Amino acid sequence: MDSYLSETGGTQVSVNKISLGGRGEILLALPRDATVRTANALRKPASELCPGNTMCAWKNSWYTGDKISMWACYNYCIPWLENGSWINNQSTGTVANFLDDYGVSKWHDDGAFSHDPDAPWYWVHWVKNC
Repeated sequence: MDSYLSETGGTQVSVNKISLGGRGEILLALPRDATVRTANALRKPASELCPGNTMCAWKNSWYTGDKISMWACYNYCIPWLENGSWINNQSTGTVANFLDDYGVSKWHDDGAFSHDPDAPWYWVHWVKNC
């Protein structure tokens, strides 16, 4: 939790949730859970992993581990170095850019709806979701 707070500038709002000031949120996977969920809430079906008008990034491959949900057009810090995953479920055609440590866009998706269940995060420092 502390490393996410220092890297993202967010605010802890529950035991496993960080608010990114109305732009998005980070949910941390609870112990013994492969996927994130709101504490004390039922697990969501796979079809709801990344709701509409959202860009989602997961720490681990196949949409597991900690999750960053991105709602507003912004450069979001990606604090992970291993392979993870992402879903772009924003409005149709909205392109997400994947930026390196210098803020240079080195790759972009084909626009919403798109996804990658096994994406390398080692070179991605930011995602600009629009």
